[in-house]
Amino acid sequence: MRNGVRLHGNRLVVPRDGLYFVYAAASFQGGGGCSAPAGAPPALLRLAVSRYSQEYPRDVPLLTAVRSVCAAARRRCRGDGQHPRRRRCHGDGPWFESLYQGAVFQLRRGDQVAATATAGRFLDLHGGGRAYFGVVGVD
Repeated sequence: MRNGVRLHGNRLVVPRDGLYFVYAAASFQGGGGCSAPAGAPPALLRLAVSRYSQEYPRDVPLLTAVRSVCAAARRRCRGDGQHPRRRRCHGDGPWFESLYQGAVFQLRRGDQVAATATAGRFLDLHGGGRAYFGVVGVD
């Protein structure tokens, strides 16, 4: 909370007009790979950053990152020794996925920036540095 940035609820409030680097990260973990109840789509991991301002008094998306639990599970696949194009997959084991995003935006005094993550049952909050967001003035 430096240079006038303050926390209001779960939002960071920008102290003055200018360019700001806005960033967010979240870590997810789970097991069971692509398993989902019959007829249900596989879980999506989503991290979003939004802006609330006087100009648009609603949350406006700035950044969004989405990954499928299936994509995290499939990365555990490898070719078998005799047929390198055949892949053996162990999609039912544990998986770990991190989402990170950041970009520079022109923000105005009083703008509020918030980060949200969906798939809360997979959000990994054990240990430091696994879920965070912030703003840094760049001009």
